[in-house]
Amino acid sequence: MVVAPRLRKATKNVVVTSLWLIGRYRKALREIRQPIILKYHRTSASNGGMMSSSDSFEFERGVSARHLEAQARLIARYRRPIGMDELTDALRSGKSLPEKAVALTFDDGYIDNYEVAFPILRQHMIPATFYVCPGLIDSNRGFWWDEIYSCFRKTEKVAINASELAAHGMIFQNLKEVLPTRTVAERESAAQRVIVMAKRMPAHSIRKFIADLADVLQVSGKPSCSAARLMGWSHIKEMANGGMDIGSHTMTHPMMSQISERELRQEVQDSRKRLQDALGRAINGFVYPSGDYHAMAREVVKEAGHWYACTSESGLVRPTSDPYLLRRVNISDGNMALSCREIVLTYNRHAQDR
Repeated sequence: MVVAPRLRKATKNVVVTSLWLIGRYRKALREIRQPIILKYHRTSASNGGMMSSSDSFEFERGVSARHLEAQARLIARYRRPIGMDELTDALRSGKSLPEKAVALTFDDGYIDNYEVAFPILRQHMIPATFYVCPGLIDSNRGFWWDEIYSCFRKTEKVAINASELAAHGMIFQNLKEVLPTRTVAERESAAQRVIVMAKRMPAHSIRKFIADLADVLQVSGKPSCSAARLMGWSHIKEMANGGMDIGSHTMTHPMMSQISERELRQEVQDSRKRLQDALGRAINGFVYPSGDYHAMAREVVKEAGHWYACTSESGLVRPTSDPYLLRRVNISDGNMALSCREIVLTYNRHAQDR
């Protein structure tokens, strides 16, 4: 009998906090005068968000159609949507940055960007830039992390012992005994921990790593990326002809800190050339895969002819911003509160700087 009032009070507190955060989010969009670059990854046709999407085990980096539609309305009302080329042209030339500008960016080139995001953006006349990996377009290959998600989606094991992982060289920090995999949430969490570790591995070791992981999880057959399809050339060309920009994301999305200088130059230069040849237009933008970059990577991207490059670090665009180390604000349904909070914190920093 005592639990119900406490539960109602807790629920009320969550609702009040959420409404306050959304109000601050709207206020931030209205009042931040510096340009903002928003970073998206996947989009889902399900109005319940990526978690309820039948074709995706991963939802942390996704945005539902309903939320993207709502964000598009807010952006159209409170901001000035512009393309990344227009924004970075002003930055590079020393012109005044356009006030209250917002630029939308989508990383990786999943098919749902074409099926879900493109129609919404076109309806609201909001330009966006989609960063793709031409080495994977219209191929049977996908991103290696989607194969890891596939392993965890298929496993019937309810837990993994640390000793099983260690036997294959998989050593996790702060993992003393077991990694639970009974529920969807536990599998999601476990997959993310494995992916974080894999990102620190040399690129040539990841395939064996995934095969070993499949053995540990007792998954038969080759891990599949079928639930995470990428856009084909026909989709990309249609979007490019429909008011959207296309940018480079390397040929195959390697971690730049884990490849040689020769491989780095090949990934960056070949990606831009392949996209330009296919689309018949200049490719000016670049996004560092997984936000992983270093001084040499920055120089290689610049030398390849790009106007700018985006990181995964959070912040606004300022007149003093390095065009090859641009900050963005991440937006996702996996934790929409954090997405709103990131905008709000950026707004608070902006208010203090005035």
